[in-house]
Amino acid sequence: MIDLLAKVRYEVLPALLKGTTEWNTMAVRYETPHVDRCWVQWGEYRINLHKIYPCESPLFHPHPWPSAVEVYSGHYEMAIGHQHWFPFARKTPEAAATVVLAAGSKYEMLNPKGWHYVKPLGDPSMSVMITGKPWESAHRTPGKGVKHEFLPLERQLEVINFFRLVLSV
Repeated sequence: MIDLLAKVRYEVLPALLKGTTEWNTMAVRYETPHVDRCWVQWGEYRINLHKIYPCESPLFHPHPWPSAVEVYSGHYEMAIGHQHWFPFARKTPEAAATVVLAAGSKYEMLNPKGWHYVKPLGDPSMSVMITGKPWESAHRTPGKGVKHEFLPLERQLEVINFFRLVLSV
């Protein structure tokens, strides 16, 4: 998945941002950190543009799909774990590692047993996440079934224009 980030950054995303692509939007507010998400389907993948807001208590969560992320601005703390864990157990899982990622950092999550949290430090962070098809063994994740509001146009444009500027589109 991480190999796709370069293709998306240099080939796909500039074309999407230059064109008349209609981006889907989502204001993720059911837990912290809050996320402004603009996304588009690209073949069997989804390209997500994220603005993630600082918070005190980030949500530990698994991903039901493989993913790769590149941080474009800001920095965040990320705890990483790998274990069977039921996200609604109200018990905080044990982290295997905690790292701080800054602009230019990339990572991928490739195992259905993996989980993490992200906690922006200081200012909001901006990132691109590519997700693949959900794993057959994917378990229920926080936020599944939650109806997310659409982003107001000004917030959508803020996210998209940030990436237009950074990618010189």
